[in-house]
Amino acid sequence: MKRKISLSLLFFAFALLLSVPVHAEEGILDGGLTSSNDQPQLASPAIDIQKAPEKAYGTSDWIIYTAGACDALYRRVLGNYRADNCVSIYPEVGETSTDVGFPIHIPTGANIQYVRIWYYDDTTATNPSIGLWTIGNDGTMTSLLSLTPSNFSGGNTMQQFGPISHTVDNYYNNYAVNAILNRSGSLTERIYKVMIYYTLQISPAPGVATFNDVGTGHWAFQYIEALYSTGMISGCGGGNYCPSSNVTRAEMAAFLAKLLGLQWEY
Repeated sequence: MKRKISLSLLFFAFALLLSVPVHAEEGILDGGLTSSNDQPQLASPAIDIQKAPEKAYGTSDWIIYTAGACDALYRRVLGNYRADNCVSIYPEVGETSTDVGFPIHIPTGANIQYVRIWYYDDTTATNPSIGLWTIGNDGTMTSLLSLTPSNFSGGNTMQQFGPISHTVDNYYNNYAVNAILNRSGSLTERIYKVMIYYTLQISPAPGVATFNDVGTGHWAFQYIEALYSTGMISGCGGGNYCPSSNVTRAEMAAFLAKLLGLQWEY
């Protein structure tokens, strides 16, 4: 007997996928590994410190992008730098400062909210000058968030910046954290890593409905349009989606495989 599954149950399955906690990366800090599950401790929104699974799905949980010393690119504006075996990045001996950039690769549509800088500073006269920037296709740079820390000269520390709300657009922009690090003799500034906290988002619904039977006022309009725009669904024919029809197990398998990008290994 062929079993049927309603579309409402299918959307419930999608909702469960979107509620799975996210994957957290590990980065090198001061010669050792530190988990990026060290979440921003904020009054609002509240964030739980938890051990995350390997997969990252969902629109309500943090995803963390980490850039370390060996991800930095020399911008050839100021002096040379040393990467120190990927532990930290700092001005080379004999330089007064260096200018480096950390390319940021976050999915289009994601919402950037917080940034953390793990750094070292024992200079008393200066502070690192750091910022999160967009670089347009024409080379125009626009500041999204100043990450220049407050006065500090006590060695290792971390500072957090935000909240902001920026939707990533990789079609028109590149993203980077740029930093000017200073040195005075044996005293120096260095960066261990940059951590960017973001959440995934569902695409905004279009102004005009694709399907005749799913109007702009339908509760699932935004979700159906988002799935349609990915090519995962095409409707039931005749310009309709048939939102109240049952879904076969075969159709559900096709939905989920496309959603998760499942494949076999050759």
